[in-house]
Amino acid sequence: SDVLLDYVLSPFARLFSHELNGIYSPPKQNQLEDLRGKIGVTDSRIINSLAERLKICEEIGLVKLENETPIRDREVEKRVEEVWCKKAEELGIKDIYSIQQLYRLVSAMSREVQERTITKKWNQSN
Repeated sequence: SDVLLDYVLSPFARLFSHELNGIYSPPKQNQLEDLRGKIGVTDSRIINSLAERLKICEEIGLVKLENETPIRDREVEKRVEEVWCKKAEELGIKDIYSIQQLYRLVSAMSREVQERTITKKWNQSN
């Protein structure tokens, strides 16, 4: 079978890969699994970054409560969205509309966290 052949040829291919010069390649399934593993690591970093952002939003909510500042600041949101879009373009992301939608979702989550934090703090005070 092809799997057995790949298993048998793998050590040979590693030893003589410079002579084979692309003739032998590992099974595509292993490549797919490796790429999915990289996606998993990247997804984990995204979720960790989002969790960190939302923790910071809790602190922002408390500062806004102390300063009696409104939760929503459309000017700040607009500037941050522009930064996201510019960074996406610099990194070669072509679908800016999706970046805008992603930012708006993250922004809404951030406001929600601020609102919950303020409500919780206000309820503890009263």
